[in-house]
Amino acid sequence: MTMPNCIKRKKMGITYILENYKHTIAFCTILNDKISMSSNEKNIWNKINRNIPNNKRRKSYPAIKIGSLATNTIYQRQGYGAALIDFVKDYLLSNKQFSGCRFITVDASNNEKTISFYKNYGFKFLSDKDKDHKTRCMYHDIMKTE
Repeated sequence: MTMPNCIKRKKMGITYILENYKHTIAFCTILNDKISMSSNEKNIWNKINRNIPNNKRRKSYPAIKIGSLATNTIYQRQGYGAALIDFVKDYLLSNKQFSGCRFITVDASNNEKTISFYKNYGFKFLSDKDKDHKTRCMYHDIMKTE
C-alpha cells in the first residue's frame, strides 16, 4: 500500500492506496477523531461505557476516523473494502504504544448498501438523530468481539 506525500504534509489525514500495475484498486483516508457523549443519547453512551473497565465515566474517547473509503467499481465485492477496514483495525492494535485508541468512526453514506457494509464489520450507529441526514455517524469498538 502506498501513501501520497501531499496528503501527509497537510497533517489532516493520511490516505492509503491499494494499487496494482494497472489500477487504483481501493483507498482509505484515516484521521484522528473522538466520540463524545451527547446529552440526548445517554442510552447509547451507557452501552459504550459498560464495555470499558475502569472508565471513570468519561465524556469522550479517542478514535480513528475513516474519512473516506472507496473501491474501484472493477474490484467491488472482492473483499478490498473489508481488507482496508482490517488494515485500520490492525494498525490500531499493533501500534498501541504509539497512541491509545479504541474506536474507529466513520460518517457512512446513508444508503442501504453502505450502512449494511459497515454493519457487517461490527459498526453501530453513534446516534439516532442523524437518521434522516446524508451520512450516519457509526463507530466500531476494536476490543469488542461479537
